[in-house]
Amino acid sequence: MLLLAVKHIEKCLLCIAYVYLIIFVLSIKHFPLFFGFNTKDKSKIYRLSVCLVKICALHSFISNRTYRRYLNRLGYGFRQSRRKGMMSRVDLRKRLKFARKVRRLGLRQNFWTQGISFYLDAVGFVYKTNPADEARAPGAREWRRRNEGLSYGCTAKGRKEGTKQQKFMVAIAYGKGVILSKSYRGRLTGASMSTFVDRYFPATFALSANPRGKRLLQDGCPVLNSKKAGRAIRRAGGTVFRIPARSPDCNPIENLFHCVSRKLKEQARHQQITHESEAEFRRRVKRTLRTYPVQLIDRIIDSMDKRMGLIISSKGQRIRY
Repeated sequence: MLLLAVKHIEKCLLCIAYVYLIIFVLSIKHFPLFFGFNTKDKSKIYRLSVCLVKICALHSFISNRTYRRYLNRLGYGFRQSRRKGMMSRVDLRKRLKFARKVRRLGLRQNFWTQGISFYLDAVGFVYKTNPADEARAPGAREWRRRNEGLSYGCTAKGRKEGTKQQKFMVAIAYGKGVILSKSYRGRLTGASMSTFVDRYFPATFALSANPRGKRLLQDGCPVLNSKKAGRAIRRAGGTVFRIPARSPDCNPIENLFHCVSRKLKEQARHQQITHESEAEFRRRVKRTLRTYPVQLIDRIIDSMDKRMGLIISSKGQRIRY
């Protein structure tokens, strides 16, 4: 009887310890500054605490499944890590100022569909010799809530150093789909971008949604906004509508890149592409870009007016796009 009583007391104390540990984990997650941690340490400390609880669960009467169910009830899930860079409070103010200015100038749905001739950006698709195997590999995951990773202080892995990429300069237009998909090699510079603009932009403007307006939207990439590239765009008769830094949710072409990457993985799985050369992968990427449905691209661009409203309502925070 004494032994049973001691075991019962141990279980009660362990339950109390679990409750306090979970409260501590969630408190660090939501109030890191109160405990003396900065926002960069928040995710690391949280993941470390989760690992500690899971290790303790393996050596106690609480199963891993029970612990996962409890986290699910709290709104946490084992979801893919977000690949969105860190924003400062200055970035938040600039994003809010940009969205308010757009609304103040009366730039609504018609501006995004007809006022912008085309949306431009450069992209690199990672090349793998065995695409099917890579497509089946699980992505990086972490315990987080559905909307976590959108607010100030979020960081995630999104860089591609050490990988082979097939680089493309892509432009999309409302009602036209993908009107430019040119591959390039090496590093872009102001001089090479100027040559690219002189060679391809006159035809791209002619194919765009507004050939007369000649207004393009691009992000704050230093190469795209260099003096040489700017002079080349003016020679072509074009003007640039710039978006704030670290704001991929303000450029609908980023959503196209995500959809194309996912489609390339689906092709590798369904067609069982176990070997592919760089030239074959380049052709497959270009074919996927060119054949992407125009209606889906139009739906992405149609959401731009709604995005400005969401940025204003969230005070410049990242939105789900």
